[in-house]
Amino acid sequence: MSRNPWMWWVRRANRPVDVRPWALLRISLACAVLFDQLQMWAVGMSGVAYQLFEYGGLAGFHRPQYWLLDGGPMAAPMLWGLWMVCMACVALGVATRPAILIGVLAYAQLGHLFPTGDRGVDRLVRTVLLMLMFTNAHRCYALGNVLRRRARLRTTAGWATDVLHLLLVLVYMAAGFMKVPEAAWWLGSGAPMLYRILTDPMASYLNGENPIYRNFWPLFRVAGWVTVTWEVCSPVFLTRYARWWGLVGITMHVGIAITMKLGMFSYGMLSLYLVVMSSFLLPWIERAEARLGWWRGETDLSSGQGPSLRYDPVSEGTASE
Repeated sequence: MSRNPWMWWVRRANRPVDVRPWALLRISLACAVLFDQLQMWAVGMSGVAYQLFEYGGLAGFHRPQYWLLDGGPMAAPMLWGLWMVCMACVALGVATRPAILIGVLAYAQLGHLFPTGDRGVDRLVRTVLLMLMFTNAHRCYALGNVLRRRARLRTTAGWATDVLHLLLVLVYMAAGFMKVPEAAWWLGSGAPMLYRILTDPMASYLNGENPIYRNFWPLFRVAGWVTVTWEVCSPVFLTRYARWWGLVGITMHVGIAITMKLGMFSYGMLSLYLVVMSSFLLPWIERAEARLGWWRGETDLSSGQGPSLRYDPVSEGTASE
């Protein structure tokens, strides 16, 4: 470490890291939002959820930050359509930065319109999208590169990776500390808390009346202890062991996606792990690009035109040195 803490911080924040995991995060996160909202549209919920009560919607109350209160019955549907177009542009990599800015604004306005439907994952997605706007993810795996005949970038500043790791720490620690005081997670002779959650008839695919699941109550209880412990110990994401700690998180979110109906929650969270697990992912990306024969003469953020930056797992895979 440099003797000058400020210079160490500047070098740390501006170190070049491979932008390809961030580009995949951009694509997958936008696709998760589109998939979630198109599912709502398919069952006829989007026009009801995102509409004022006086026009037949569910929004009986709204936050004062909603700007289109006097916009009439078509204001909310048009705002929703604008949001979908922007997310499609983000996924394709066309006018990505303006699309993120406008899309997040529309996304937030719909959250103000229907506060009870503005989930925690929605706020997390908006935050990460805004982070993406300040990276070079818009210049990698982007249709805009083809349309504008420009080379794609291979690196971006490393501060975004560190901030994403910190964001995961805050999310998981908040969830863990909310569970710690609840005795049902640790003690009790009744049904384990994790069993109650995974068999909730409003949000689960599992049938709680099936007696076979009761035979696994001890397993559910131990899994609950592991979940809370893993969440409370999430500062490991700030260390060089982040990618190994992330394997547990991926397993947890895959399990949630299989057993519960929580919209895009699991898919949105799994998208973030594309950056956390980049040390495991990048060799596969290299093989895929070599097999597809993609052009290798990328633009390097730190050195201009030149060969592609080789991946350094030590600098990329840690959030602190």
